[in-house]
Amino acid sequence: MKDTSAILTLDEIGIACNTDKSSRSRSRPDIAGEVPKLNESGHDYLRKYEFFLNRFRDKSSFTLLELGAGPDWNIGASARLWQQYFTRSDFKLRIADIKESAIRLNNESTEVLVGDLGKRSFLLEISEGAHDVIIDDASHFWGHQLLALRILFKSLNEGGIYIIEDIHTSFGKMRERYAKNASRDTYSVLVSLATLIAGKGRTHPILESAQEDDFSPIKLWRSIESVTFINHSCIITKNGFY
Repeated sequence: MKDTSAILTLDEIGIACNTDKSSRSRSRPDIAGEVPKLNESGHDYLRKYEFFLNRFRDKSSFTLLELGAGPDWNIGASARLWQQYFTRSDFKLRIADIKESAIRLNNESTEVLVGDLGKRSFLLEISEGAHDVIIDDASHFWGHQLLALRILFKSLNEGGIYIIEDIHTSFGKMRERYAKNASRDTYSVLVSLATLIAGKGRTHPILESAQEDDFSPIKLWRSIESVTFINHSCIITKNGFY
């Protein structure tokens, strides 16, 4: 079979794999056996991600960690995306999810870790590996997103990328559902982090509202080159990326 990945964009591959990271994706069918309907739009992450990820396509021994395998009806959609975009034989994909059903994604290039991503012990276990890219597409709860950032960022190689998806849970009507007893939302902490980087540690009114619990992720700022916000997502680059 001809490999078309070299001529397809990341978004085109994402559409074919039916991941909602792409500009278009198929929704869950209402009836069992029904063909999923193609939505007008997905999250449209991939057209932006490609700017950051394209440089890694030829990187040797490249490792990508994704938190979250997707819902059972569409499980592994993004795993297929990464496997088709990063085609080197030494590419390593790690997937962490709470569902036992994620085990089916195990293969020669994919390692599946099953556990609760809201638990520090499981995140510490995952952090023992070294990663070039980490993508958090798991529960979207603020506390989970920030705990993962605190623990997993140290496992990111120099010049790596850390992406937190679905940060729109910090806004509007979603706040009540995704707060889950967290004192601060993910977006607010990331804004404080970006403020420190932009000002090289100088004081700013935004930082005055930061709370004690925020300072573990905020202390990462000296090892970060950029914080980029796009619709529903945040892309953090570690020193050495540029």
